This record gives sequence, C-alpha cells and structure tokens, in this order.
Amino acid sequence: MIPVPPDDPEGWEPLPLPPVMEGVDPQVLEAFHAFHKVVNTFEQLMIKDLSEEGTQPSQITCLRLLAERDGISQREIADALRISRARVTAVVRALEKQGAIRRERDGADGRITRVYLTELGREIDRRKGRVRDQRINQIFADMAPADRDELRRRLDDLTARIERVLKSG
Repeated sequence: MIPVPPDDPEGWEPLPLPPVMEGVDPQVLEAFHAFHKVVNTFEQLMIKDLSEEGTQPSQITCLRLLAERDGISQREIADALRISRARVTAVVRALEKQGAIRRERDGADGRITRVYLTELGREIDRRKGRVRDQRINQIFADMAPADRDELRRRLDDLTARIERVLKSG
C-alpha cells in the first residue's frame, strides 16, 4: 500500500519499493518503478503547489469539488473524495472558519448538511486553478505533439488495465 501523503508535505516521501521483487520480471518491474516515480513526483509537486498560502491539499480538493457540484452534502463529499466523514467534517470546518464555504441544513431533510462555496472559496479555487494550468503547460507544452499523443495513448491503456483489475475484484 502506498502511503497517503499528509496535509503537511514537509519531509513526506513515499515508502521505497524494493529494487527486486520475487516473481516479477525485472523488465516489468523497471516499467513499474518508472510509473511509480512519475506518480509520486507529480503528487509531491501538487502537494507543494496546493499547500502554498497556508491551504491544505484536502481543502483545495474539496473546493474544486464544490465548484463543480455546489450544494452537495458532506456525505457526498466524503464519497467523492474517498475520505472519511470525520475527515470531511474537519476539512469543512476549517474552510468555513476561513470563510471559503458555508453550510446549511437541507430544507427537505434536516439531517443533511449541504455545503456551498462563498465568493472567497470561488476565488481560492480560481487561483489554484491558474497554478494547476501553469504546471500543465510547464510540464507538457514543449513536448512534441506525437510524444504527447503516444503518452496519452499508453496512459489510457494503463488506466484501462488498472480499471479491469479493479472491476475483477
């Protein structure tokens, strides 16, 4: 299991993988190590970018979700972000304290709390979106179009393989 990075990225590094694994072809393992390195390096970059200005990655992810689906319940946030309801409560409280979101009881079902972006929350989401867009251009824009197409094709294939494993149980 790859460790989940904390909201404070300082000093976080993924657990190292062994250079040799019993029963795994060395060339297959070499490809996996390259993939693992890309995923973890990108994750570290995103944590760094999202943590600037005192925000936490989980907060920014929540704001991005609300920008797409404003007014969803805390339970729906937990399900969409695949984090515990307790963690969502902590994230939502912190965002509410910052003035980035507001919570309201559902008019039809008082047991449900709906979460809405404030104008400040929308501005934070826009700022982080600009950082994201700059990083995408910084990483991919100077790549030859044929190389981008090949990368996309291979990553789509890898995604399909992983999805098949997930669906197979």
